[in-house]
Amino acid sequence: MNELGKLGKAIALLVSISLMLAMLPTVSFGTTTSGIISGHVTSEVTGEGVSKVKVTLYPVNADGSNDYCRAKIYVYTNSSGYYESTNTAPGLYKIRFTPPSTTGLQIEYFNDKKAFETSDMVNVPSGGSVVIDEALEQAGTVSGHVTNGITGNPSAGVKVTLYPVYSNGKPDYSRDRIYLYTDSNGNFKATYIVPGLYKIRYTPPDGTHLQIEYFNDKKSWDFADIITVLPAETFIADEVLEEGATLFGHVQCAAGNPIKDVKVTIYPVTGSGVRDLGRDRIYAYTDASGNYRIEYLVPGLYKIMFTPKEGTPLQQEYFDNKTTFSDATILTIGAEEETEASAVLELTSCDRPGIYVETDEDTPVEITLLESSATVCNITNPSHGSLSDVVNNKVIYTPDPNYSGPDGFTFKTSNCSDVKTVAINVRPANDLPEINVAMPTVFVNEGQEATNTGRWSDIDGDDVSIGASIGSVTKSVNRWNWSYLAVDGPDSSQGVTLTADDGNGGIGSASFELIVNNVAPTISSITTTSAARLSIDVSANFSDPGILDTHTGIWEWGDGTTSTATIAEANGSGSATGSHTYSSPGSYTITLTIADKDGGVGEASIQYVTPGCTPPPPSDEGKRFVTGGGWFNSLPGMYMPDKSLKGKLSFGFVAKCLPKSKTPEGEAEIQFRAADMNFHSTKYKSLVIEGERAVFEGEGKINGENGYAFYIVAIDGQKAGGGGTDKIRIRIWKKSDRKIVYDNMPGKALSAEPKVALVGGSIVIH
Repeated sequence: MNELGKLGKAIALLVSISLMLAMLPTVSFGTTTSGIISGHVTSEVTGEGVSKVKVTLYPVNADGSNDYCRAKIYVYTNSSGYYESTNTAPGLYKIRFTPPSTTGLQIEYFNDKKAFETSDMVNVPSGGSVVIDEALEQAGTVSGHVTNGITGNPSAGVKVTLYPVYSNGKPDYSRDRIYLYTDSNGNFKATYIVPGLYKIRYTPPDGTHLQIEYFNDKKSWDFADIITVLPAETFIADEVLEEGATLFGHVQCAAGNPIKDVKVTIYPVTGSGVRDLGRDRIYAYTDASGNYRIEYLVPGLYKIMFTPKEGTPLQQEYFDNKTTFSDATILTIGAEEETEASAVLELTSCDRPGIYVETDEDTPVEITLLESSATVCNITNPSHGSLSDVVNNKVIYTPDPNYSGPDGFTFKTSNCSDVKTVAINVRPANDLPEINVAMPTVFVNEGQEATNTGRWSDIDGDDVSIGASIGSVTKSVNRWNWSYLAVDGPDSSQGVTLTADDGNGGIGSASFELIVNNVAPTISSITTTSAARLSIDVSANFSDPGILDTHTGIWEWGDGTTSTATIAEANGSGSATGSHTYSSPGSYTITLTIADKDGGVGEASIQYVTPGCTPPPPSDEGKRFVTGGGWFNSLPGMYMPDKSLKGKLSFGFVAKCLPKSKTPEGEAEIQFRAADMNFHSTKYKSLVIEGERAVFEGEGKINGENGYAFYIVAIDGQKAGGGGTDKIRIRIWKKSDRKIVYDNMPGKALSAEPKVALVGGSIVIH
């Protein structure tokens, strides 16, 4: 074909692809770079929307193959069957709809397709939207039980594969292949199956010494029974797996080096040596050590073929050093046996070396092609390396990175008639495993678990162990996950090193920084006891997630004095206690400050009113008292026995310190009609009047029943600092269990500033 012809064909292909893309469903364009896919998924059986359908958007290329540069997207339908994927990267997608197994509906692809390969593509334009609806058809079900024929017990972990086929037994690629695994009881159940014809294959896990079988005890694809899956019906496919045979071996070259990637084909044969179609042909490949192993063969007669990787100067051979299938030795592989079939592959006859060279993996070697003055020409390229220019009839051969095994090339002398062969054996060398970290710096608070992750790889395929300088690490396929309980910040901050050890002397490493932040201690509420009127004992518990922290504490008594707290602690948590004697009655703010060894500080305060009367100045004796009466709106949540109640709360009180009296006198009454609650004081215990504020407490009864206590803070809004509005705080509780009955500032400490304003009435400090 001339160049114009080739150009014409290329243009035609581009036009064809453009027309295909133009026919894909697209809608309006916007100004953003992302697109939207939405739609409605219904049941063809009921016509109703189907909820919880998993809608998977597979990014694809123009030829329908997976586009791994964009991530798959998963969304689920809502209760009405609608779904929406926003911020969808522009491009081509295939869409799969997976209903819940309980619906009895099929897995489908967009436009009623049943397989990924044949499914239609959807084009999401930049800033555009696409509406894709789908009606799911009724599915069939295949279930069964797989039994271990050796023990009679259920066989767990068996891979059950359902292959869609035509009536002639050939694969039907318009429907997806389905596979699943038996559970611990040997059972499996495949729902949402597209009705039609199938072959079923059972592949046992390694180590069970069971055969691969097809449904109804068949041993090959060609002879496998075809089952029919019908809509809304269940096909039972039980199977008993018989005992299998094991074949293993080692493949090397004449120099003794192992050969990897050799394809080992196991042909079932009859006694006369011809193919036995009643059993499947099996393939395996040698690993980096030249070994292979197959555990699930059907016992019988076999011929074994070893095929080296294309491009290596090694010849294909059959077991026992035979070169043709007809001459191949027949090997008997019995049940309960492990049979070895190894091979030494020879160089092909046309490539018998005139020059033989060995070197190590990743190590260049100089090769002298001719000792005479003749010149070299027509050098071919090696399959697994490169050659330098010829200088003085010498070349430098450099093997491809990480390659080991046979290689070679040919050349001719100056008369270009005498072909010379160079055979090269690249000896394997251990490569260091590679490991990296996802986060170069990890931040965590003390008491929390720090985590990091990353990837590891080993081109040699060694069994790699992953370790860490601190913490614990788990390994999965090509990934590792690290965790560490950071008990003390910042002292636990440090560099962390991960190592990957291949067991052959190769150790790779990667590091990251761990930064552990100190967390301040937390103080619970301060509790008080009072053996004397002006003497007080206080205590509080504190906690700190830094279990190695130690703590100090300071009590501030509110009268201008402080004292060191007595600390009792273990593992970062403990208690602080203290005691103090006030010189005169009053209302005091007591503050506890707890500091850890790293400078973290926690603080808590309470308001403490000493029992008794605050003595008035001599000029005010007999004149300082407080009166109040009025009402405010009691909101839901203030009356604790029934937090739904609300309404008007009325109160009235008078409280006074008489000359030379140690206890106040007066009376208080509180009435909440919505709860039928009437509180009446029986005695006052303390009264403190300071500026615009009066604080008094005592005991009383509710609806005639004794055993209650009360606490009132009254603000005279007309006094300096009163803010112009009268406000009141009221709390009533049962003395026996301290259970709160009423609190017009629920959840707030008694020291909190009163916020409830009077709607009617007044408070007057005289």
